[in-house]
Amino acid sequence: MNIIQKLQKAILLEKQSEIEYFENLINQKSLQERVNSGISFYPIQLEEEKIGTSNQWILEFQSESFLNPKAKLQNGQVVSIFTLQELPRKEQKSFKAVILSFYKNTIKVMPYSSELPDWIEGGKLGLDLYFDETSYFLMEKALENLKQKGNPYFEKIKKIAFDKEEIHFSQAYEMQIPNLNTSQKEAVIKVMTSKELAIVHGPPGTGKTTTLTEAIYYLAKNQNKILVCAASNTATDLLAQKVSQKGLKVIRLGHPARMEPEVWKLTLDSVCEQQPYFSQIQELRKRAIQLKDEALKFKRNYNFQDKLERKETLKEVRELQNEALELEKNIVKNVLKEAQVICCTLTGSDNEYLNKTVFDVLVIDEAAQALEPACWIAIPKAKKLVLAGDHHQLPPTVKSVEAEKMGLSITLFERLIEKYPQASVMLNTQYRANEIIMKFSSEIFYKNDLYADESVKNFSLSIDEPIITFIDTAGCGFSEIQNPETLSFYNPEEANILISYIKKLSEKYPNASIGMISPYKQQVKLLEELVLQENTLKNYKIDTIDGFQGEEKDIIAISLVRSNEEGEIGFLKDTRRMNVAITRARKKLIVIGDSATIANHPFYEKLLEFWSHYADYQTAWTYL
Repeated sequence: MNIIQKLQKAILLEKQSEIEYFENLINQKSLQERVNSGISFYPIQLEEEKIGTSNQWILEFQSESFLNPKAKLQNGQVVSIFTLQELPRKEQKSFKAVILSFYKNTIKVMPYSSELPDWIEGGKLGLDLYFDETSYFLMEKALENLKQKGNPYFEKIKKIAFDKEEIHFSQAYEMQIPNLNTSQKEAVIKVMTSKELAIVHGPPGTGKTTTLTEAIYYLAKNQNKILVCAASNTATDLLAQKVSQKGLKVIRLGHPARMEPEVWKLTLDSVCEQQPYFSQIQELRKRAIQLKDEALKFKRNYNFQDKLERKETLKEVRELQNEALELEKNIVKNVLKEAQVICCTLTGSDNEYLNKTVFDVLVIDEAAQALEPACWIAIPKAKKLVLAGDHHQLPPTVKSVEAEKMGLSITLFERLIEKYPQASVMLNTQYRANEIIMKFSSEIFYKNDLYADESVKNFSLSIDEPIITFIDTAGCGFSEIQNPETLSFYNPEEANILISYIKKLSEKYPNASIGMISPYKQQVKLLEELVLQENTLKNYKIDTIDGFQGEEKDIIAISLVRSNEEGEIGFLKDTRRMNVAITRARKKLIVIGDSATIANHPFYEKLLEFWSHYADYQTAWTYL
């Protein structure tokens, strides 16, 4: 079985795993149970319907059920609007939509379809959270396309990815790039001179985004049209903003509900609104809404004349909507033609407006966190590929154990950086942490090639404060507990000691930012509850390791949780996650855990050895 076949099978397994999870949530519980657990909402009341940009409806609903503290609502979430009305058997009783915003008891959604069902006006409405298969459909399609012959550029990249192909570089040249260090300049030059593939390897705090922004700027100045993608909306938004600040014409494609508010001015909708003739589109849509309102007046009258008038009016509504849509399509084509850089997520690159465009360069950020099939959605659209990321930090999330065994968690970035080291430049100067904090990561993950810049080398809270503190709970009897519902672990005694330590530290250094991290959601929840009880901490964040990716704090405190006689460490086996956790700290790192439990793993054996030399080693007995 070749790589493509394995990926195809793995994606199907992963999709099935997600579908089963959602189906269990929805089907194994009654509507009331689902409402109580915050995955369904009933009854909901339609308050307003209007036509927004892109000829799409925006619906506003109100419900007391939206106030449920267990509600799992978020912007960009796919939902299903359903009715409990008695309908003819063939009529659809639900439709999909995306959450635009929610506040207190009000939620706004944008339906996928421009045609709304008649029952939307009739009451007995509810809302379910919904599993969105779109990304899986696109990944499956992308893998199938790999078997087809494409343009010569695509064929070349396929050979590079799946065979051992020679890659080429044009003559290197000297570039004056102010404010970049030597390795950052090397990375920009590598991106500029590569003909097929370049890889920017950015360890924590090394300025990967800054380097990538400069590379995109110089590519654009050389008349290249660039597609910039990332696995997440957050990373896509950040690059769109940074590149725009360099003065380039940037368009951010995607659903507005999934973007940061600051990026709105770069969206296709926002830029189109500034174009000539857009006012005509607004007038056409305004007239369409007025006519639709008139048509709905006849909704419950049943004489022939009323039905005829309603039919004719709705026909005119559709004609006005179509005219507005055609005008909008022409404006969109012109805007995208003038853009130097187009930014979107990997799945968002499957866009009708991009289907016939061949970009000079595709840049994929967060490539070490992206599933390989997702990368192949965007790759056929470009002549040259640039990957940026760090395969020693968080890997992509894979829920299916079988899919992981088949290699779904191995990324394209990881495969190509190993196969083509000549295409890669590692950024080797970090601007985040004291050199002692980053020293262990440099030794274990980056072959001792990562250095602290002079500006941060001696970062500390004070001369007297140790840079690293390890609080060892071995022998204290602080056994882990597993939540029977969530199956997540927590350790109350460990949490109490950590909060007590952090409280004293924050009193001593009130201006320092604080981050508390645990690999386990149940421990994160417990830490949050303890902090709220204390009600004294300011300027802090508590989250899982995944939630801290890309962030940094003056003080980072990590609760390892696991404490058992068997030496079972679960999530902690993923050493890349621990690399992320310990590299969030700038001036002080605190770790609390059971050395007897973690020492059986070779990685933690080395870490404990490192801490024995460089950390303020304490036993939890002193806190009892």
